[in-house]
Amino acid sequence: MVKYYAYDLIKTPYTILEFSVRDDDAKVSYFTGIPDHVVSVMGEDLSIAKLVASQSPEINLREITHDVFRDAVTDSDQIAQINRQVKHHISQRYDVADEVAVLKLDISDPQRIDYNSYILDCKNIGRELKVSVGYLTDTEQLDLQAKDARDLYKDNRDRALNNIVVTISTGKTFDGDETSQDRMARAILTGQATGQIETSWTLADNTSQVVTIAEMVEALALSLQKQSELWFEGV
Repeated sequence: MVKYYAYDLIKTPYTILEFSVRDDDAKVSYFTGIPDHVVSVMGEDLSIAKLVASQSPEINLREITHDVFRDAVTDSDQIAQINRQVKHHISQRYDVADEVAVLKLDISDPQRIDYNSYILDCKNIGRELKVSVGYLTDTEQLDLQAKDARDLYKDNRDRALNNIVVTISTGKTFDGDETSQDRMARAILTGQATGQIETSWTLADNTSQVVTIAEMVEALALSLQKQSELWFEGV
């Protein structure tokens, strides 16, 4: 259980009244560097209730929603420190120049894949820390992880779509990505319109060979079939 509270900081000639911790049954997170005085309190209902009841009435303690709390602490020293920790973890493996270089790579490049995986691990470290101070809820963390999984699935699918290779019955291999499909379709239409039965074609292994229009029709059909399978895989 996590609850969020705002309070007034009361200064007197002799003391300062603020939200105070009476025992260790509830975890209290304080936030500095912001104009509002807010805390997150984690623990069992009874522990939180006892802690709240023990506060001085003069601080005008009031419960706030998670959204109000998060807006209040977004620019706090504590959240900024968590963000710096995430950046520090990233910088242990990639400096700015490294990141710029790797982001220019194709999504199918092994270095880009490793980078994306490492960045995700670093983000999860930050998310865990933000959950621990109440900035993120468990549900929000799960939602972010689900979004990461969807994004990773999309990246993997796009990578597979861009690298389709099909082998036809005569043993020839063709690139079957969307660009190659368009080229095959145009060549087939041209052949059918002119009566041409064969043409020179660069195969998937980068060799140039003479292929028949019939072979190209088969390659296009297989490419479209594979593309459809990839689009609906996991649906």
